[in-house]
Amino acid sequence: PFMLVGAFCPDAVLRLMGGDAAIVALGLQYTRIFLLFTPFFMCNYIVSAFVRNDGDPSLAMVATLSGSLFNVVFDYIFMFPLGLGLAGAALATAVSPIISIAICSRHFLKKENTLQFVRQLPSARLLAQSCQLGISGFVGELSSGVTTTVFNFLLLGLAGNVGVAAYGVVANFALVATAIFNGVAQGAQPLVSQCYGKNEMAGARKLLLLGCGTALGLAALLFLILAGAMLALTALRFGQKEDAGRILKITIPEDLDYDGLFDDLFERYTTAHTLEKGKTTNMGTLYELRYRITLRQEPVSKVFLDELRCRNGNLNITCCREESRESL
Repeated sequence: PFMLVGAFCPDAVLRLMGGDAAIVALGLQYTRIFLLFTPFFMCNYIVSAFVRNDGDPSLAMVATLSGSLFNVVFDYIFMFPLGLGLAGAALATAVSPIISIAICSRHFLKKENTLQFVRQLPSARLLAQSCQLGISGFVGELSSGVTTTVFNFLLLGLAGNVGVAAYGVVANFALVATAIFNGVAQGAQPLVSQCYGKNEMAGARKLLLLGCGTALGLAALLFLILAGAMLALTALRFGQKEDAGRILKITIPEDLDYDGLFDDLFERYTTAHTLEKGKTTNMGTLYELRYRITLRQEPVSKVFLDELRCRNGNLNITCCREESRESL
């Protein structure tokens, strides 16, 4: 079903996930390629698990690292030197599980291999046993997908595509952390299974405690690293935009009713506005209105100033930062 969706209606998937016309046009090729290669991702998980549990975890690790490194390196090569864009990124991601499967396949040629491929009729009992063993992983993956989808829809409504992109960065950091803990779990799983199969419960409990302690230690280390990085970035004001707050002074004739005169312009060009002071000037023939505004975007739009001039009879207008009083 994933391949059929990728071949015939990847745009429908993007629209179902809340993508607008720009996102659909941008992500169409990526989604199509990724969905067409989903069988290889599934097979990679299966082959890697069999190789690891057949006494060759080192080869499984090498295969996983090789696929990941291929993805990182060829993401850049396909996207920029070859000019394939997002389609190139999807192609690098799609080929990476094939690399891992090819490396894991070496295990089946070794003398130590105990796995044999045989024909087997479908068995409801074996399927039920497999589902029991995999229910925890299934719930974890499902919860991650549901959480990501809900967050995407919420952020689309609150902050648009930029908000979803920012959440994507956070989610990718979370995936890196999750991958570390998955590595601990997958490394401990064959050892615990071996002790359980030999009925060595003391050894199984010892390995369980060791695995939990390792996971907690890594969690504390990741927390300290991320907390330190966030404090450093905050201290350096990394990524912070220039303050959009301005003092806007508008001169108007004394006979002009200024109540609500500029509200529609403020709604269009600012996110907040407050009339702080109004005073007479030029022997009482003019009013000078002082507003505190927050611009929607930098720098001050000439169109905004021109529209203000049309309202105040082309009299003096000053927009400046309060700290420097620098006129713009």
